[in-house]
Amino acid sequence: MGTPGILSGRTALIVGGTGGIGREVARALAARGADLILHGGHDRRKGEDLVRELSAGGVKVRLVMAEIAALEDADLLGVQASGADILVCGFGPFLRTPLDGMSRAEWRNMCELNLALPGYLVSSAVARMAERRYGRIILFGGTGTAVPRGYKTVAAYSAAKIGLGVIAKSVADNYGRQNVTCNVIVPGYVDTEYLSDADRTSFARRSPSGLLARPEIIARWVTEVVCSDEGLPNGAILELS
Repeated sequence: MGTPGILSGRTALIVGGTGGIGREVARALAARGADLILHGGHDRRKGEDLVRELSAGGVKVRLVMAEIAALEDADLLGVQASGADILVCGFGPFLRTPLDGMSRAEWRNMCELNLALPGYLVSSAVARMAERRYGRIILFGGTGTAVPRGYKTVAAYSAAKIGLGVIAKSVADNYGRQNVTCNVIVPGYVDTEYLSDADRTSFARRSPSGLLARPEIIARWVTEVVCSDEGLPNGAILELS
C-alpha cells in the first residue's frame, strides 16, 4: 500500500462517502494525505462527525450534502468532480424485484443512479484530470456484476452496474496516456450498517468463505489502486470475493 502522505496535495471526491464502504475509503485516503470532499445524503450529523474525525488528522475535509433521487439532483456533484484529482463513486440504490415486476420508474431509477450518475461524474472529471496529467477514478459494481449473466430478482440493478465496465475501459482507452485511470471494484458481500440481520445471514451463506468482507478491507484495495504510480491497473474490473 502507498506510504503515508503519498496523496498529499490531491483532492478526492467520495460520492457516498459518509457511510458503509465509502466511509472507510475516506479514512484510508485521508491516511495517505488526500484532502477530501465527502458527499452525504440525508444524515448530516453522521457526515459532520466524520469530517471532525478526519480533519483532526491534518487533512482538509469538506462535506457536501445532497439527496440524489434523479440525475438532475447531481449538478453540484458534477461541479465538485470537475476539480477532483480522485473520484470514488460508492453511491447507488439497490432494488430486488423480479424482471416481470419492474416498472418504468424503477428501470429509470436503477439506470440513472447506478450507471448514468457515475458516467456523468466521470464526464465531469476526466478533461481536467487529463490536463493535469493525473486522475484516479474508482467505480463500484455490485455483487456478481463482473460479467453479464442471468439474474432472478436484480436484473435492472445488475445491468446498470455491469455497464460501469464500459465506462472504465473507455476512460482507459481515451485518457490512459494522460495518466488517468478508471477501474471498477466489485466488492462481493460486505458487512455494512445498511444490512439487516437477515441480510447478513443470507449473504454469508452465499459468500465463498462463508463470511462477509469488512469495509476496511475493500478500502485497502481501493487505496492500492489509487496510489499506483504506474497508472495500472486501468480499465479493469476487479472482483473481490
